[in-house]
Amino acid sequence: MTQRWSGEQGGRRLALAFWGALALAANLLTPPWGDDWCFLGRAETLADVLAGVRDEYLAWTGRIGPMLLTYLVLGPGRGALLPALEVANAALFVALLGLVVRLAQAAWRPQGGVPEGGFARGFGLHAITGLALWWMPDSIAEATLWKIGSTVYLWSVVGAAFVLDRAFALRAGADPGRAGMAVLAATAMLAGTFLETVSVVTAGALGLMALQAGPHRPAGRRVAMLAVAYGLGTLILVAAPGNFTRMNAIAAMEGAESGRYLLWFAFRAFDPRAIAVLGVLAWLWLALGRAAAMRAARAALPFALAILAYGLLVLPLPAGALAGRLSFPLSVALVALMVTLLAGLPGPSRVGRAAALALAVLALPATAIVSLAEIHRIAAMQRGWVAALTTAQATAPGQEIALAVPLPRPQDVRFARKHRFYFVLSPDPAHWANACFARLHGVAAVRGG
Repeated sequence: MTQRWSGEQGGRRLALAFWGALALAANLLTPPWGDDWCFLGRAETLADVLAGVRDEYLAWTGRIGPMLLTYLVLGPGRGALLPALEVANAALFVALLGLVVRLAQAAWRPQGGVPEGGFARGFGLHAITGLALWWMPDSIAEATLWKIGSTVYLWSVVGAAFVLDRAFALRAGADPGRAGMAVLAATAMLAGTFLETVSVVTAGALGLMALQAGPHRPAGRRVAMLAVAYGLGTLILVAAPGNFTRMNAIAAMEGAESGRYLLWFAFRAFDPRAIAVLGVLAWLWLALGRAAAMRAARAALPFALAILAYGLLVLPLPAGALAGRLSFPLSVALVALMVTLLAGLPGPSRVGRAAALALAVLALPATAIVSLAEIHRIAAMQRGWVAALTTAQATAPGQEIALAVPLPRPQDVRFARKHRFYFVLSPDPAHWANACFARLHGVAAVRGG
């Protein structure tokens, strides 16, 4: 038992256990918000679920994977399967953390691999990666806690990272067998249907890996099969008739507006305070020495190219399509680049081990306390709305109900990032969020006070 929690793998397991517990608690605390209200109870049977996905594909979006999850989880029993989604989201956040570290280590293989380490190295690397994923993206709550948002952004990034990780393994000679390869290809095809920008960049990366592995070699053919399967999913996603309907409904950006919006989008990829962290990493990279720094640069190059490709891909998108949470994949790529540089550092000295202990004692519990307290406050706000609605219903059945909408001050909400991951009720009862909230609670109309 003690061996399980010792050495580098023991440190890794302890860090992953902490982040799994925090992600699960945060998911369970977060109530449905905004768009979630519109989908709760919309589809009661499997036939309703499939019909809803078909209608979305034809009329609004090609994201078959997220739509299938949304209708299946939020529909039958008005969200009876929500706990399953919340547990899955927590597991996927932990999987993303582990995959980011694995991909960073895989990027070092052509440069001779990463140095071996003990408990402090395993714990420190995964704890820091978790902190970076939790705090650096400006859209973490939108991407991992918001029910519908998580099915698009978290699931798409984890799917892409998983497929890339398997591609690295196949290129290195792994052979899953015919049945295993068929399951892997089917998983890759489904993963390609989640988010357009992520799927296009990942499909391109897989194509390059297949060419590099050599289609004449068995390993190259397996990577090519994976690339074709993921590419097919991407084609199904981007060719959906609903995509063209949605894009026509979104106004194109003018020149000056485009520049301002893209700058805002770039800064939503990470918290500006993370610049200090990146500065420290740059100093560490330079401190490696010229030869080691060049090896680190070559290892980090794939993530730098992914960041560049993703940034170029969003350039032509109209303003209405550039939701801030669309920057989440870019944030994850930035974290992966950072972790790649960290992974190449030598094992920690006595000072490094002391720093890892300080991280455990201070940064991780502080993250849990601050995050869960703020999520609890936001959840309590919605419970207050429902209680006020119930009281008003009893006194004025069937009438339009006005609700006072309490909002926390922006400076009091750091993790939720100034209301960006939840919606408030509008003074206009015809607003879509109000209409969905009213339908969910069986009242004629609701307006924010």
